[in-house]
Amino acid sequence: MFYFRINKLKIIDNRTSGFLFFKKDLADVKIISFVTTGNDDLPDIDLWLQEDDPEEKKSLLASAVTNLAAS
Repeated sequence: MFYFRINKLKIIDNRTSGFLFFKKDLADVKIISFVTTGNDDLPDIDLWLQEDDPEEKKSLLASAVTNLAAS
């Protein structure tokens, strides 16, 4: 059995600079994870990353989860 845990995530450079007097700059980070118990192949999420429409992204992610759960 394999367990993976992220305790801390640090973004070194998100390609933006601080705003005027505020030197600390913030980044939005989204993490997608698939947890499996065996040697299942993880879905390819390249189409999901390239998609701009939120509804289409939602359906692509739902189909990836369904395919992984069915295997």
